[in-house]
Amino acid sequence: DVKVIAYSPMSSNLNLLYQMLGIEAERIVPYAKRVLFRVRTLVVPTATAAFRANTLAVQEVRREFRARTPEAVGIASEEPFESARVSTALGRKVRIVVHDRGKGNHRSFEQQRELESAIFKRFSRAEISVYNSNRTAVKEMIALHYQADVVVGPHGAGLSNSLFMRKGSSMLEINIPDRRTDPSIICHEITARKLGLRYFYMSAISGQHWGVMQISVEDVLMKLEPIVRFHEEELRNLIEAEHHTKQ
Repeated sequence: DVKVIAYSPMSSNLNLLYQMLGIEAERIVPYAKRVLFRVRTLVVPTATAAFRANTLAVQEVRREFRARTPEAVGIASEEPFESARVSTALGRKVRIVVHDRGKGNHRSFEQQRELESAIFKRFSRAEISVYNSNRTAVKEMIALHYQADVVVGPHGAGLSNSLFMRKGSSMLEINIPDRRTDPSIICHEITARKLGLRYFYMSAISGQHWGVMQISVEDVLMKLEPIVRFHEEELRNLIEAEHHTKQ
């Protein structure tokens, strides 16, 4: 019998993620300092070197997450992507998720509101959502990234939601200058590439890791334009292929 020792109290959000990995609630054993656990085999997870995700592990976690997301959060399945996305008019729009770390928080954008407004205006044909961990419920967070074609945001834990994204979707990460080659900063790039995402990077104008970043909104839009066009073409090709199949 396999059990999972977890710190308590365990939040309902963490419990949801366990369930999405196929770990039933009855398998969770609350950790206690003064309790001795007697086991036949103890498996202790360890961090990988330099924040580098294990390829097979992240791919398997993503597979489990995407298989269980529709039922867990109450949305339609988009697997396989090729047929699911062309079945409804809404699915035929490119879906963009913009990350907002919150005003004044580490690596937030000073021009966050201007960026959001500009993206809504420039990509008016797209379906655009804003994700903020303080305002977005966990189920909504999962759904947004499960359905996303493009995610754009600052370096931070929110980009770990790549684990819910489909293979072939795109991520644009923005970070402070001079950190591109720092091995502790490229963790999201490594994970994204191992998951088969199209990864893009750009530097902010200025900022500090523990401070606010200054960005050029127009530069971000210019970086996003070919990314969005790629997914517009992707959907257009799927729609045309479906049309030819029905003829």
